[in-house]
Amino acid sequence: MKRAAGIMALVSFLVLASWTSVLAAYPEPKGNVNDYVGILTDAQVQELESFVDVVLSKTGATFAVAIVPDLGGETAAEYAVHLFEAWGIGKAGDDRGLLILLSTETRDVRAEVGYGLEPDITDARAGRILDEMLPFFRDEKWGDGFRAGLEMAAGFVGDEFGTALVEEPTPSPFPLYALGLLVGLPIALFGYLGLRARRCPRCGARMSSMDRVVAPASLAAGGIALRILMCPRCGYREERERRTPRLRAMPGGRFPMGPGPMVGGGRTSGRSIRPRGFGGGRSGGGGAGRKF
Repeated sequence: MKRAAGIMALVSFLVLASWTSVLAAYPEPKGNVNDYVGILTDAQVQELESFVDVVLSKTGATFAVAIVPDLGGETAAEYAVHLFEAWGIGKAGDDRGLLILLSTETRDVRAEVGYGLEPDITDARAGRILDEMLPFFRDEKWGDGFRAGLEMAAGFVGDEFGTALVEEPTPSPFPLYALGLLVGLPIALFGYLGLRARRCPRCGARMSSMDRVVAPASLAAGGIALRILMCPRCGYREERERRTPRLRAMPGGRFPMGPGPMVGGGRTSGRSIRPRGFGGGRSGGGGAGRKF
């Protein structure tokens, strides 16, 4: 009995050591969006980071992107599962994570879904996400492809939560002197229009929305942003351009800092901080894969 127990302990140790070695072989995440090949611009990475940060804040779902040169001899499905587990995408026990993996040399793209997201992003929906991305990837429009895929994924998750990913701006209050004349009817009218603006004109489903920066604002002038409305049910898409206010300097001449991909907002030089939403989540083994 003692000998059998010793053998079992040795086997368990070797399996654990082997699995630890496997995990160590995968790249460390630099953020939620990780380009180890260099096909995305810095602006595209920041745009995608900002978007997945909004998704995490409003739905609790963690989206991650990994762009690797090859799969190290594994299949795309094997590599995606192992990388998902190594990074721990999503909160432990919640497992609401999604990994989009792209291998440039093998031309594989894979959507790996965590246990907790499988009701929202089924295998069929994961396939639709990849199909949305493939036309862009074939034309090497990498940033546009990832944006389109993540938007659709966010639409599936946001639709389950019944919430838009970017809230519409709150209308300015009416002047006090006009309140007596404008009670009742305008409130009902604006409420109706606001409801209509969030519904798809084709199928009536609730639409998700996001903002994409076209021209960044500065201290001297405002910028331009593109508001993208998308229907997760029928794929209807609508774009609206709007102006953004100019930046304001903080006391002491420092620039304002927006939310970033790391915990605490923004990247911290010299310290390794786990990306937001990476907390031991597990893959459910579901998802989809495509060649392009």
